[in-house]
Amino acid sequence: MNGDIDVISISREIKSYIGDKEYKKIHKSNKLIDSCTTLFTIMIFFSLIIIIGKNETTWVKILLIVVQGFFIQIMALVHHDIFVHRRLGK
Repeated sequence: MNGDIDVISISREIKSYIGDKEYKKIHKSNKLIDSCTTLFTIMIFFSLIIIIGKNETTWVKILLIVVQGFFIQIMALVHHDIFVHRRLGK
């Protein structure tokens, strides 16, 4: 498979381990929690922008930029799950 991930077989394995009912429950949308999570992550992102902009210490600023880079990756994963798998907004 040259390093390709077989998503279908992984999904089947997860379903067989936790059960079909629990698998569907995981992907079920909870609009209140999903909306709050989305807003909260966006607020953290913009808070980091403000903190980085106001900070004058170079090494702290570099550290915060690295933290913000990691947070962007986490935000992408969370928002992908919320909007694609849990179908927030539909």
